[in-house]
Amino acid sequence: MNRHPNRYTIPRGVLVGALVAMQDDDEWYRREITALSGHSAVITLGDWGRTVKKSVTHLRHLPDQFHLIPWQAIAVGLRGLRPIESVVYWSKTTREITRLLAEGQSGIMKIRKSVGGKAADVDLYLARASFIGYKEFKQELVAIGQAIETEELRRPFPSI
Repeated sequence: MNRHPNRYTIPRGVLVGALVAMQDDDEWYRREITALSGHSAVITLGDWGRTVKKSVTHLRHLPDQFHLIPWQAIAVGLRGLRPIESVVYWSKTTREITRLLAEGQSGIMKIRKSVGGKAADVDLYLARASFIGYKEFKQELVAIGQAIETEELRRPFPSI
């Protein structure tokens, strides 16, 4: 996107529901404005399934052709894991710990089973500095007492 700096300008009328481009590190991502507060916008990263708050000065006009592409995110669940406290729901603490340990890390995700065409059971392997290659992430959650291994097939909703 940096090759055409004039094409990606700050949107004139920032509106809730508008699709915009926003740079994160060295990459550009398609985002949707879900709320406005002063000079800040709550932005949903539709392709990643998370929400962030950013200044509207960080937003750029998204070319029309990118409005036609469907979001590329699906809900996933780690295959063979279940929450400790509940049979179905992951605690807020476990979701936060999972986000801290996994967000922004490089790794490999293997889709093992499609669930209802809108979700998947996956195996997730993350690169770790103290480990050569990739380490299965579910083992980390079990080791720190945030999950229990199970043979049951679990719905990925709600995912961690």
